[in-house]
Amino acid sequence: MKYLYFIFAILAFTTSCELRTTNFDPDNQLVSEDELAKIAVWDQYQTEQLSTGEYESQNPHEFVSTEFEYRQNHTGKWVIEGSIRNFASEAHFEDMQLAISYYTEASTLIGTDNYTIDEQLTPGDRTGFYFKSDRFKEAHSLVIEIIRVRSVKH
Repeated sequence: MKYLYFIFAILAFTTSCELRTTNFDPDNQLVSEDELAKIAVWDQYQTEQLSTGEYESQNPHEFVSTEFEYRQNHTGKWVIEGSIRNFASEAHFEDMQLAISYYTEASTLIGTDNYTIDEQLTPGDRTGFYFKSDRFKEAHSLVIEIIRVRSVKH
């Protein structure tokens, strides 16, 4: 029994020494700008006590995403198809504007086209899009971004 107490005392002593010798300093931690932005948005949410629907309506870009595929057809036109999805649980969105940026093989921006999708997205809904463009035939790749989303009061 003495050995058991002795082992327990040594274990407690070494563990407490390890905790005191760590160099953790919460004031000296690096936080990325993205994390700071998320913290600021969350703090605003907590301060204003927004409902879920209000929060989603005020921050629509956080609740929509796009998936897409592209190719050039036999005439050199870009064929772009994809979908936009609403991940919100309460907010409805419409009037989504897409910016399609065309790049060279060296990742240099050649130009941008804007398209608007006028359909309404209900919570959890997805809508598809299909575009053909004969501009920027010399492009090697493209990127699609959602640059505007409008929330709808329902």
